[in-house]
Amino acid sequence: SRHAFLDSGGKMTDLGTLPGGAFSQAYAINSAGHVAGVADSGGTRHAVVWRDGHIRDLGTLPGGGARCAIAINDHDQIAGYAAGPDGYHAFLSTAGKMQALGTLGDDPSAANAMNEPGDVVGASNVTETSRHAFLWHGGRLYDLNTLIPPDSGWVLTAADGINRRGQIVCVGLHDHGPPSAVLLTPGSPPARP
Repeated sequence: SRHAFLDSGGKMTDLGTLPGGAFSQAYAINSAGHVAGVADSGGTRHAVVWRDGHIRDLGTLPGGGARCAIAINDHDQIAGYAAGPDGYHAFLSTAGKMQALGTLGDDPSAANAMNEPGDVVGASNVTETSRHAFLWHGGRLYDLNTLIPPDSGWVLTAADGINRRGQIVCVGLHDHGPPSAVLLTPGSPPARP
């Protein structure tokens, strides 16, 4: 079996798993030491959070199954991906309520990171064969390719990190070349007349 662990002050602590399970994995930690990840319970994978030595199952999307928590912020908002009746979708869990963030046109979608204000970034299929990076901001899912100049030559395929300032790190293809790392920095709001 493989278990998630927390290393604090040179001491490694086994975070354990859900009852009946033999597997867990940690993906993110916040400044309070709360850890987001995944654990199984006899064959089904669950998005979980470890707080103060206890594991908590985050639940499911309506009609859903397997899920995984990938990111956590200092407000204990958690993002990841979960199975629903129509495929895998990125999710955001706030105050114990899990909501699907949707897709950019086709399944699957998955959240990869989030910041303190609760913005979420990840990737979603646009068609069966095309994937784009997304930003969830202000209750809306944006294709990051629509927020950059259309003549840039870039196709952003996945967003993997976002900081408090809203800077986003992505994987992108430039003029159909090999994958490259891309840093997006938000522009200033337009000046008022």
